[in-house]
Amino acid sequence: MCKECFDEEACSLILELVKCVCGRGEKRFVICVCHLELWFCSLAIIESQDQLLWRWTTNGHYSSASAYRAFFIGRTSLCGAKDIWAASTPPKVKFFFRLALHGRLWTAERRRRHGLQAVDDCALCDQQPETTDHLLVACVFAREVWQRLISASGLDHLHHPLSDSRLVDWWQASRTLLPQQFRRGFDSLVVLVSWTLWKERNAGTFDNTSCMPTQTLAKVREEVNAWLAAGFRGLAPFGALL
Repeated sequence: MCKECFDEEACSLILELVKCVCGRGEKRFVICVCHLELWFCSLAIIESQDQLLWRWTTNGHYSSASAYRAFFIGRTSLCGAKDIWAASTPPKVKFFFRLALHGRLWTAERRRRHGLQAVDDCALCDQQPETTDHLLVACVFAREVWQRLISASGLDHLHHPLSDSRLVDWWQASRTLLPQQFRRGFDSLVVLVSWTLWKERNAGTFDNTSCMPTQTLAKVREEVNAWLAAGFRGLAPFGALL
């Protein structure tokens, strides 16, 4: 039954019923039920064929396009999602970077919150809690890698990461300073460097090894060449600079 069928009298009776149930007024409850029954009997029933109305279109007709759009109702948008999708990187690295933007990497800070370890010190600098933003862009180790990389690429006009920088904010602000034809390559480079820093963190955590930022930068160059050889040509504008 549609909501238009309920007039003020019916609504007041239903409200009275609720009050009777809560207040245990049995006589009043019986009276309200009788009145509501009489009201239902007074309704005029219209003989007509039932109709199916599709609520996701204005005309009430089904379409596959509207059904597809309905799957995304209530979703939250991820800043930079389209840029990640277009980046020239291996699929597993794209997946890693999406997790990083969502803050879903198993960093020391997240592991401590879940009771999996007692301390949350950064594996690269051992100075601050190891969050995703700290590890990949705000850590003194990561900042030196980024600064050396930016200088080597001749991109000194880009923003340099700071100690309170957030990965997505710094990345999106920096890419807007580049010409359109270089942005896809820069996106790929940001993903690659983040992936390299994450592997350095894992090496320090699980293998108890460490290296200098200059050594990490050399690994970045090797990774760039490997990706170019594998066919990820989006990095080509920066491969020659590095």
